[in-house]
Amino acid sequence: MKKAVSSPGSLRNMEYKDLKEICASIRENIIDYTAEHGGFLASNLSNVEITVAVNRIFDKNSCTLYAGNDLNYADLLLHRYTDLPNEDAERRDILAESLGMASANTLENNKKAVVAVIGSSDLLCSKGLEALQMIHSSKNKVIIVFNDMRNGKNIKVLDKVISRLRNAKSYNVLKENVKEAIRPVKYGDQIIGSIHDLKGKIRKTIVDEGVFAQYDIDYIGPINGHDLKDLERALQLAKEKECSVVVHCVTIAGRGYDFAEKDLNRRFEQIGKFNRQNGQPLHF
Repeated sequence: MKKAVSSPGSLRNMEYKDLKEICASIRENIIDYTAEHGGFLASNLSNVEITVAVNRIFDKNSCTLYAGNDLNYADLLLHRYTDLPNEDAERRDILAESLGMASANTLENNKKAVVAVIGSSDLLCSKGLEALQMIHSSKNKVIIVFNDMRNGKNIKVLDKVISRLRNAKSYNVLKENVKEAIRPVKYGDQIIGSIHDLKGKIRKTIVDEGVFAQYDIDYIGPINGHDLKDLERALQLAKEKECSVVVHCVTIAGRGYDFAEKDLNRRFEQIGKFNRQNGQPLHF
């Protein structure tokens, strides 16, 4: 392993340029370790910034659940673990478990945040959809960070522009101020209703909320999952909301390792030992 990365607590006082170096260091450790031992490469390279941002916005008393349980290499490295798992672990139902934690917090009048960092497999299985419905029906708040991992190097510029607009505090304050200004006007409620209808049509056309729109859960995104500033704005906004919310992060599979980024066959999702220089598996 290369030099130890920082602990989660010290991340909060760092400048963004230092955080980028931390993220780069984490990636180097992940690539080196999996090349030598095998393991889960593409997904762990994709979620480095998400993990760093979550650790900065939510303190150690918050309850954070990661998809794959102990397979989040970035979080393990931030907590100074050096022996990373390279075999499948039993996957828990992250969404259901997060709702259970949030319900317990409510009963205990505990203000801890409950954060569930999930991937597509956690969301689109029948249990995940059922848990999503339960979260929607519950008054207990869960912050769902959806790592929407994609192949290829391009994240749409339009997505980035929209995310910055929708996640800015000024936009959210302005949105409420506009409603309050319009409401007293003659036919104000009808005008607001028309704006909502138009917003819904634009959202369906430009911002793909996918399955979340069906459950009427508050939605923030899509966010560039490799932009720490955008991530932190979105997570801070989610933290301030009173209800459950989804933060939709678009990331690149294998981010930071060229062979994994260009891999369309998902060979680097779980891989044995390989040659870091050319990305080829080592056969013994």
